[in-house]
Amino acid sequence: MTDLEKKGAKAFILDLRNNGGGYVTAAVDVSSKFLKEGEDIVSIKDRFGGKNRYKSYGTVHELFPLVILVNNFSASASEITAGAVRDGKRGILLGTKTFGKGSVQTIYPLDKGGAIKITTAHYFTPRGRNINEKGLKPDIIVEMDDDLIGTDKDIQMEEAVKYLQEQIAKKNS
Repeated sequence: MTDLEKKGAKAFILDLRNNGGGYVTAAVDVSSKFLKEGEDIVSIKDRFGGKNRYKSYGTVHELFPLVILVNNFSASASEITAGAVRDGKRGILLGTKTFGKGSVQTIYPLDKGGAIKITTAHYFTPRGRNINEKGLKPDIIVEMDDDLIGTDKDIQMEEAVKYLQEQIAKKNS
């Protein structure tokens, strides 16, 4: 991102469409590129009342307009990033509602090579929203066939660019 800034970037699009997630630490790393140091990113609450809170470790990229593209295949860690950026009022979500995987599963081995996966905790956005089975509704809804992602008919990307151009124009006026 620093290289892009040096080359004159004035806004960013973070495309999390079809991103099924990953590690919480990766979501914290990405979110920290856009949030001020110490801002909440996610809370993880277990069924026994235990809670882990993850905070941003800060960045220099916080002043640029930002759109995060999401769809129904944006899940888990990508929803953590999307929720943190929106709740932190650092960017908007554009696209369709996300998947709604706000749970943490733990796999426990069983005898004879089997295993059982149990939900052991849930993710909560900085504003306390549990997105499990609900997902995140975008600020700007743009319906589109997922097969068009990355093509010249990607109207979600077009709308993101249009929105950011408007934000840059407002900032410069």
